[in-house]
Amino acid sequence: MVVLVGAGLVVRTLQNLRDVDPGFDTSNILNFRINPELTGYKGARVDMLYRNLQSRLSGIPSVKSVSYSSVPLLGGWQQGTKFHLPGAPEESGADSEFLRVGSDFFATMRMPLLKAAISRLRILQRPLLPRQFPRQL
Repeated sequence: MVVLVGAGLVVRTLQNLRDVDPGFDTSNILNFRINPELTGYKGARVDMLYRNLQSRLSGIPSVKSVSYSSVPLLGGWQQGTKFHLPGAPEESGADSEFLRVGSDFFATMRMPLLKAAISRLRILQRPLLPRQFPRQL
């Protein structure tokens, strides 16, 4: 009986997860991972490989858009750093997570940007903006 109840709860949880909005359109998305370093690619050759892959995949007739990211969305991985605004005290810094992405990433993932501060491919999501940039909003 306990196993049956547990199985029912798992099924209900999985059904509920289908209804969660991840913040991007999940339909018709192909996600795969490669590790160029395992085959000896380093530095500029890795960048060139990603550009070539993006170009070749974009050339497939049924493909609408192609991009890449350093870690998969919803993959449970994250990269982080601490930052502070120029001229602000060091202790006023904030921890942030970042994701390196290729060109057209947000369009490819059909991920709307409500409001963003963009600098050298850094995108600050809306919850962080009021706290770090109160006078600019």
